[in-house]
Amino acid sequence: MSTTTFGWLVLAFPLLGTIVIGAGFKKLPGRSAGWIGTAAIGLAFVVLDCLACWGAAIMLDRERLIVGRRAPRHERTRSA
Repeated sequence: MSTTTFGWLVLAFPLLGTIVIGAGFKKLPGRSAGWIGTAAIGLAFVVLDCLACWGAAIMLDRERLIVGRRAPRHERTRSA
């Protein structure tokens, strides 16, 4: 998945939750609307967290390559 897909999912989950609650509010039993809204926001948070971790991992990998701390390929495969 690309970062653009993650970004759209962060926006889509709360929107989908709002549509579901708005369309079936009178038909939903008890506290279902609250659970649906909480799940929608929770899913958006999880996707955003995954996006942040993935972005940080990519940034750290690029930093290693730019600074030059990564050993050349032939040195990484050689056992000590």
